[in-house]
Amino acid sequence: MPSVVYCNILFILGVVCAIVSALDRVGVSSASQEHITSSGGVENVGAHSCDPHTEDGNGAACVASTGSSLNQLRLHQSRGQIADQMLSQKRAPECTALAASSSAYRFRVFWWSRPKASALRAKAHLEAAGYRCIKEFVKRNWRDVDYVGLWSSDTECIMNFKGSESVSDFANNFNSKTVNAWGIPGVHAGLHTELKGLLELMDFALIRRTCKGKSLTITGHSLGGGLAQLFALLLNKRGDPLGAGIHADWLYTFGAMAVGTTTLTNDAMKNGSIAGCQFWNAKQIDGSNIAMDVAKNTLIGGHFLNPINSAKALLFGPRPSQHQHYQPGASIPASVRDFCQERASKCKRFHSCERYAAYLRCTFS
Repeated sequence: MPSVVYCNILFILGVVCAIVSALDRVGVSSASQEHITSSGGVENVGAHSCDPHTEDGNGAACVASTGSSLNQLRLHQSRGQIADQMLSQKRAPECTALAASSSAYRFRVFWWSRPKASALRAKAHLEAAGYRCIKEFVKRNWRDVDYVGLWSSDTECIMNFKGSESVSDFANNFNSKTVNAWGIPGVHAGLHTELKGLLELMDFALIRRTCKGKSLTITGHSLGGGLAQLFALLLNKRGDPLGAGIHADWLYTFGAMAVGTTTLTNDAMKNGSIAGCQFWNAKQIDGSNIAMDVAKNTLIGGHFLNPINSAKALLFGPRPSQHQHYQPGASIPASVRDFCQERASKCKRFHSCERYAAYLRCTFS
């Protein structure tokens, strides 16, 4: 009798393991193949060599041809619509950068999760605009995925950093004590930890070859925006502390964390700034008070840390007249509050890449 019970238990366990394995394979397949159509339905476009689920622990190469991407990028659009959007992207480099930042969220953090549909749309749009994913530098464990990608077009390279999704990411966000790193004083300790792990994976020789004769844009959203600021600063720092041998030309961030105790400057420019712009969604609350996204959040050091020196903009809505700009060297007023600490229930949507796309009039459908 005990042997019969034992056999039954083994049989049940075998069935459960088979079901879990099958679901995992189905999840990977469907997650890597689906795009959301403009009407809200799902369209299978097939896996390609830039599929994030195929990389190894050190970040595998992921080259996707632009031609095949255009063939895959049906999304119920005509070629004319895609061409119009590509032309718009060239006129609005912040939209190209936002597409790259949004596409960084296309990874599955857990085996049962799926990539964000908006991230897949942004990635497809980036490919349709002529960018190829050259390499993904990925640090992965069972509960976290950290990522920076290298993208290239005929004239430009983009490196896009992924923002927060896991408990590990948020733990580093909240670690706002400061460290002296790479010759820079007062750096956010959690950002230092996140960037250090990614730097260990980067192939600077590949980046130099790929980006020779091209401009280099660094971009990211949220935590990714903080990493983008720090990385751009290090690439342009005197003495080249990373030994990278490359130069950051443009910086675009969206809802980025503050980086250091002082307003850190770009050594490559006389005014200490870097070309591009950093964007934060903002809203007027309680009459005359202003609250902005992330950078002033006291839980992550926003009350004593600053973004690096660059042009900045607070986005109060989609109309250009609703955008409040600050020139390089100017600081956002200390009176500005953090939106998420004032309106916690509305924080997630306010901080999303989709809200930034709406306020900047960027279309990735």
